This record gives sequence, C-alpha cells and structure tokens, in this order.
Amino acid sequence: MAFDIMQLKISQIMSAPKLLKKSIFARFLLFLILLLIWVYINGGLLPSFLRRRLPVLRVGPEVNILYYFEDAKRDGSKIRWSRATNTEKKLKQALTGPYDMIEADVILKGQGTPKQALTPIISDLPIVDGDFTLKMWLQQVKKFTKGIKLDFRTIDAVEMSLQLLKGMKDELKIPIWLQADILRGPFSSRPPVDPTRFLRNIRTLFPSCTLSLGWTTGYHTDVSQSGYTWDMVLDMHDLMRKWEITQPLVFSVRLSLIANSIPQLKWLCDTTQASLLVWNDNEDTPVLENIMYVAYRFPPEKSFFDFTDSYLQSHLSRYRHFSKDRVDPLVLQRDNVKFNPYAWVKMGLYIEENSILPSSESLVLRSPAVYIVSISKFSAVKSLYLKGRVHFLNRKKKDAMAGETGISIYLRSVSYSDYEKIGGIRCFIGVMGDIEISGRHLAQHIPDFTKSARITPGTANCYRFSVVDLGNEVVMEVNTLHDCDTLASVKVEDAPQLTVRAKIPDKLHSGQHPYIIKLEDNKRVAVIDELIVHHSYKNLPPKKKH
Repeated sequence: MAFDIMQLKISQIMSAPKLLKKSIFARFLLFLILLLIWVYINGGLLPSFLRRRLPVLRVGPEVNILYYFEDAKRDGSKIRWSRATNTEKKLKQALTGPYDMIEADVILKGQGTPKQALTPIISDLPIVDGDFTLKMWLQQVKKFTKGIKLDFRTIDAVEMSLQLLKGMKDELKIPIWLQADILRGPFSSRPPVDPTRFLRNIRTLFPSCTLSLGWTTGYHTDVSQSGYTWDMVLDMHDLMRKWEITQPLVFSVRLSLIANSIPQLKWLCDTTQASLLVWNDNEDTPVLENIMYVAYRFPPEKSFFDFTDSYLQSHLSRYRHFSKDRVDPLVLQRDNVKFNPYAWVKMGLYIEENSILPSSESLVLRSPAVYIVSISKFSAVKSLYLKGRVHFLNRKKKDAMAGETGISIYLRSVSYSDYEKIGGIRCFIGVMGDIEISGRHLAQHIPDFTKSARITPGTANCYRFSVVDLGNEVVMEVNTLHDCDTLASVKVEDAPQLTVRAKIPDKLHSGQHPYIIKLEDNKRVAVIDELIVHHSYKNLPPKKKH
C-alpha cells in the first residue's frame, strides 16, 4: 500500500506543471546549499555541543590534542597540564580540575632492588615501593575525557606498560602520549631509557600514540652558553629516520636551555614534521624572553608549554601572539641573516633525500652529491654580495684533508647539472682554515687562476664569510668564530680577519648567474645557519696581497 502511494506521488510530481517542478527543484537546491553551509561552519553534521559530549565518535590514542580539546582553538599554549600526577590524591584533583593532559611517571615496582617485580607502578623516584599501579591509575583515568602522558623513567617498565595499554586500547578513547628521554642532553649522563628497545616496543605493542621524545638534562650554575647542540638534534633526527617514525611526534625540551637552541630545534621539528613541548624546572631561573622566543619561532599549533609556574603560564597567555615585541633584540637581528629555504633549490642526486635538509632556520649539508642553487641569478656589481656562516661537524670522526674538506661557493656558474663538474669561480672554505679563489671547469680559452690563503681555525670549526664579485676581481672575507652555537654569536665582527682577492680573466662571461653552495666531501657535515644576498657593500677593504 505504501509503495503504491509513493508511486502515485512520484507520478503526480512528474505530471505536474513545469512551474511546480522548478519550485521543487529550487527548494531541493536551497536545502543542499544550507546543508553545505552548516557542515562548513559546524565542522560536521553533528552539532558541536553534542560532539564535545561524545568524544568517542572522533578520537583514538593518536589523536592530535588540539583537535580533541576544541577549547584550545588550535593553540598549544592553551593546553593545561598536570605534571607528576603520581598519587591517588593528585590524580583525583587533576581529573576533576581544570586540566587537559595528565602526566605520570612510570617505573617497575621495586625498581633497581632485589625485589623488583614485573608490575608497572606510578611513583616519584627515588620511591620505588609504591602500591599505586599503572593499571589502577588507568582504570580511574578512563572514566574521564582527559588526555594522558606516561613518562617512562626506566626501560624496564616499558614493555609491561605497553602490554597493559594494548589490552585496554578499546577502553581508552583519549589522547595518549608516551614520553621517554632517549638521548643524552646538556650536563647529563647516559639516559635510563635505551632508544632502540623503547622504539621497538612502541612499534610492536602500541604504535597508536603520540611519541614524546627528549634528552636527559642536568644542572649547572651557568647555562648562558649551553643548549641543545647540532650533534644532539642530528642524533635525534637520524634515530627518527632509522626507525621511520610515522606517528605524531613531539620533542620535549627544557626552558632554561632554549635561548641557544631554537635554530637546532626548529630545524629538527621542520624536517621531522614534529611539534615542541617546552617544560620548566622549578630550580631553574626562568627567562621570559626565552618563552617569547619559542612563541615567536614556532606556530601555535606546533608548540606546547608545560609550566608548573603560574606566572610563566600567565605571561605566555598574555603575550603569545605579541611575542615579537618581547624577544631578545638579537633574535630580530638574526631575522636579517638566517637561511631562507625559499630562495634556493636542491640539485644533484635526489636519491639522497636526507643529504640536504633545509628549514626556515638553517641548512644541513651531508653529501657532496647534493647541493643548493639560488633561484635568482645575479650580476657582477659592487653593491651585491653573498654573506653566510658555516659550522663544520665531525660526526663520522674522520680526518680532514687540506683543500678538499670544506664547502665551495660558486659564482658565474654556467654549468651545474653535474655535481662533479660545476663550472665557475670557486670560493672555497676549508675546515683546516684553507681559503681559496679559483676557476673550475672553465672553457679552454680561459686561463686558470688561483689565489689562496690561510686563516687560523678555531675550536668551534665555524667561519663567517662574504663574497663579492666586482667584475674584474672577486673579494672574499673570512672570520674564524670561537662561538657558533649561542644566540650572541649572531653579532657581526668589526673587521674581517682575512681578505683574499683574485683577478678574473677578461674572457670569463659576466652575465647573470646563480650562486651555488656545495659540500666538497663527506668527511664533515656542514650547517649553514646564516645565508643572505645583500644589495650593498660599503667600506670595501683595501687591497692586500696573499
């Protein structure tokens, strides 16, 4: 009967006058438009106020907490943390309090003693005989919609804890961060969590999570010259590449060590698509400019802040989006010279995808088979020069070779498709302080030319350089730097320590050409964290013979 009525209705519509058909079609079209507008504004068919009450419809352990906690409005600084929630009393306060993420420390019962058991517990070291088990902790947490972060203090506790999480996965429809300090950081000893065992267990037992990884740190009376070094972040990067980490990734760093570490950490986060979590220690003297430095360099959706000091949190909340006005002036000075990845293009053997790693802060060169070429082409004029800074790292523990181990800057390059036969004017900076301007792979009718000199290398293996093509000669200035890691090292020297001039053959073509920068061998890694083309060159130094 119902089917017959439906058929009758359809036949009536089909036989209706054209005006009625148009009216029905217009109403249907209007409905579709309104539906699309609703979905666009609301973010789905279900009303947003209902979605907040039903997080189970949109979450899993690996969910981004900025999507889970909608009130944060995609701003990591608005996520509220309960740190070291290691007692039943603290957990109850955190679950009913104004916190989004609850963190706890995990060890094995009797850790490091003859009575060590296979039961993971929640406890503050050095207490190891507590009765508050991880299972009891999770049973209470699962009743709420808070996110959790488990900080593994020993490698022994990892496997049993992950087995427990795996068994409760269907019950834990909340964000889960798994944290461990897996590498050695500033002023610290060997980390208690082995990276290989930790990452293998994560991959095997509980890959659906956000990985939060960090470095162990220690205490020192003066941290003004300290930070997370390039070797430290490269160790972490290599580890992520080796294990092919694909789940959401966060790097945990200490606030007191931030000032001299932003270029390194920004590079690491850019190249691994990770976020940054900044935490403070109550025994450290907080520097508000350091908080603003992170806020200035990292976008809101890529930076989180776990502060136990309410004043630090209030300062961050107040000035998060006005951070440029509150950073150290040296940060703004560095803005004028830092590496710009959009001004350069990668060339060479593209199969070596990790041999050149650019970010908005710096460039890491790891292979002579891959190099960078400026997108713009430049003429030989007095008002134009290339300026930069290179830091050489001996990660493979190999001896340098004079005249070969270093970087080359090529001017007037007309052939650069083959990394072994780049033609042009080569300005070489060697690790051992050997400096040279010469012609490379030029046409047969152009005579060879070479000018070389030497500068005393420093312990930092760092050089600042500038190159200007004056048409009839090339001038190269080089300074040895004894500090290449701190923010203060951005300050420019008053005068060059070494100036090399080379006459250029008249027959050498002087049209518009790109700049090229290339690592000459693989005995060093080259970090270029300053590189800019300046359009003025004042006070050209007097000619000197070398």
